[in-house]
Amino acid sequence: MNTVCIKGRMIKDAELRYTPAGSSVCDITIAVKNTQDKDSSFFFDCTCWGKTAEFVDKYFGKGKEILITGELRQDKWQDRESGANRSKVKINVREVDFCGFSDGAGCGNQGNQQNNEYQQPADDIGGDDCPF
Repeated sequence: MNTVCIKGRMIKDAELRYTPAGSSVCDITIAVKNTQDKDSSFFFDCTCWGKTAEFVDKYFGKGKEILITGELRQDKWQDRESGANRSKVKINVREVDFCGFSDGAGCGNQGNQQNNEYQQPADDIGGDDCPF
């Protein structure tokens, strides 16, 4: 099973773009407080697809709390300058929720946006191991 759920704050506005086929893709970075060291945070790069990407771009921005559910994916590439193999773990987002409402509503399904109907061919995104 490959499932991850994190709650944190977006450190910058979403970066919405479109694939050559016209599908929406949105990159976000989320900061999550380190429970072991209160003075530090973890940063997670996340990718949203389809309607979920458009939803995040419309309703979330820098500093907003967000709850995401998705799966881990490891991107691999070769550094152009040194030729060294590189990799980075990212989160493919399946669902997002609002968090931290000022009226005390907290996290929940108020804005739950799922990505069930969207499947992007891997060759359109640029990675053979990408499930979308």
